[in-house]
Amino acid sequence: MFVQKYMRLQFDRESEENYEEKRTRIGKPLMRANLAVERHASKIYTRAMFEQFGEILYECGAYQVEEIEKHKTYLAIHSEAEKREKWCRVSYMVTMIDGGDEFECECGQFAHMGLLCSHVLKVLDFIRAKEIPAKHIVKRWTKDARDVLPAHLAQY
Repeated sequence: MFVQKYMRLQFDRESEENYEEKRTRIGKPLMRANLAVERHASKIYTRAMFEQFGEILYECGAYQVEEIEKHKTYLAIHSEAEKREKWCRVSYMVTMIDGGDEFECECGQFAHMGLLCSHVLKVLDFIRAKEIPAKHIVKRWTKDARDVLPAHLAQY
């Protein structure tokens, strides 16, 4: 009985993965902002992750960027700070590392989930970046994530 339940679980999981892969391959992603960074993300991320990226990109529209130190430190400030709750943060410091190869934000979203936050995306738009920096592309969220499977799992 245990083996039957386990096999059913495996079958269901493989079906879901196959559905998502097919959805990524066949369907075209919906562009919301038509930014260069968004076009780059549509080419590298799976469909599900690109949809999450699109939501974060939409959120970045609510921020304004001030350059504190040229090509080094930026401040992303919410455009309607006075309407936000008192306990909400309204400004985030974004630091550019290695001339734009890496970004670090106070909110820590990238370290937490592996997707850039809206504050960094707004800074990327501010500096007119064409692509997401390579250090911020997590392999597990990309279309080619399966090419790193161990040999004994490659058949799946």
